Amino acid sequence: MNELSAIFKEIRKIAGLTPTDVAKGIDISLQAYIDLEVNCLRLSWTTYKRIANFWKIPYYDLLKFRLTLEQEYDFEHRNYDDPENYDLFAEVFAMYDFIAKLANSEGQGKEFLR
Repeated sequence: MNELSAIFKEIRKIAGLTPTDVAKGIDISLQAYIDLEVNCLRLSWTTYKRIANFWKIPYYDLLKFRLTLEQEYDFEHRNYDDPENYDLFAEVFAMYDFIAKLANSEGQGKEFLR
């Protein structure tokens, strides 16, 4: 999930932190964190929660972070069929689906899957 990796990296850079700072803050190895910024193949639900908690961002808002930097999205009133919006929403929905499956596969995340 490269889009999620990009979000992790972008938030870290905006905050002015190093990968070492974040890895220490979420209690994983530096190499494990660097791997997450490259590709989230080894992301676990526990690590995802730690990242969201570290940044003090609700689990579901973390997925929208990169998109909301560009503009505010009104997810309830957006026209999902408008071709201009489709790619943006497709990214968000794909990330939600990825995280939901991750949480579900570990028998966790009921607070996320609301």
